[in-house]
Amino acid sequence: MGELQRHFARQLRLLRLQRGWSQAELAEEVRISQTTISDMESGKRWAKPNILERLMSALGVGVDDLLGRKQDVPRRKGSQDGIGADNTPQSGGGNLQRV
Repeated sequence: MGELQRHFARQLRLLRLQRGWSQAELAEEVRISQTTISDMESGKRWAKPNILERLMSALGVGVDDLLGRKQDVPRRKGSQDGIGADNTPQSGGGNLQRV
């Protein structure tokens, strides 16, 4: 499991527990199975973008909160919102299993 997936798994569980929700309750809010929530929290699965959007909406958080990233991470010189100095999209990459 990569670092980003580990942060995601930890944050998903933390945010769910902060709201006092069970895995089943979050799953119902997001319209996925409880098993999928469990697999994401244990790092066995990664979420597709549409599931990430529904998780963020249900939990009332942004992508940085859900992925456990700090808001003030310095950007590479010439980089702005994921765009490199040559105006091409920059990608962090990684091979994660998708739900």
